[in-house]
Amino acid sequence: MNKEKIIALLNKDLEDEHGAIIQYLSHAYAMGEGEVAEAYDRAAKETGDPDVKRLLLRLRDHEIYHAQVFSDLLEQEPKEKGEEAE
Repeated sequence: MNKEKIIALLNKDLEDEHGAIIQYLSHAYAMGEGEVAEAYDRAAKETGDPDVKRLLLRLRDHEIYHAQVFSDLLEQEPKEKGEEAE
């Protein structure tokens, strides 16, 4: 396989990855970060494959982290405007 073919295949894969990211973000936005984390947790409990379980738990932990970061940012917003956080 020549260099140009390899580059074309890598670019196609990158395009597919971008599509997957957009699909994931749309799904996460529609469900909400907490619900996505719960879905990963349920799937991890149901799988018998330890590698898949480890991956799902890692994804769950990232979703929980995202939810915490977003909550922290939202709490800071009123304080920056001189208002009290609710």
